Amino acid sequence: MAGTLLNAFVTTGITMSANSILENSAILTKIYVKPQIFTLATAIAGLVNFAVGLIPLSLVCLIAGQSISPRVPLMILVAFFLVLLVAGAGLAMSVLFIRFSDSQSISVILLNMLTYVTPLFYPITDLSPTMQRVVSLNPLTSFLDCFRWCFSGNASATLNDWIYIGVSGIVVFIFGNVVFAKSWNKVVVMLG
Repeated sequence: MAGTLLNAFVTTGITMSANSILENSAILTKIYVKPQIFTLATAIAGLVNFAVGLIPLSLVCLIAGQSISPRVPLMILVAFFLVLLVAGAGLAMSVLFIRFSDSQSISVILLNMLTYVTPLFYPITDLSPTMQRVVSLNPLTSFLDCFRWCFSGNASATLNDWIYIGVSGIVVFIFGNVVFAKSWNKVVVMLG
């Protein structure tokens, strides 16, 4: 269940962050507001939903006899890098959403495919060595390991996992901002 909660935050967060520029086009074309604020605010709003989702997850864990880890405060670090990842991916994808209306449908398919390459419902050890490497390259695998380790201690998070979530969150955020900044002058005219 922890994986489902994390995956729901990522998939809906990226889609809603990317769509936030389109939804606020009336504001963006009339007054000067940094458009990045909308994607970041949407990612943070998704984080609030994620945090609320931790309450029923905690109850289910306690009912099932699983303890909550004393490392729960470390989830703030996981959440911070996850917000950076979601906001950065949302910024980059918002350019596609503005330019190509079909990109919204395609992004849903791609995000669903990403779900299957994240060990939400299966242990990574059940995969072939080649697939284990592929799944390990997915940053959501490291986010999931760190989240499960912090929340209930039922996964192992290595130092490499922590470094990977930090680097991937920061890199995706910077990449999204660079792509968005370079494309903004071209796509803003498509909003009006």
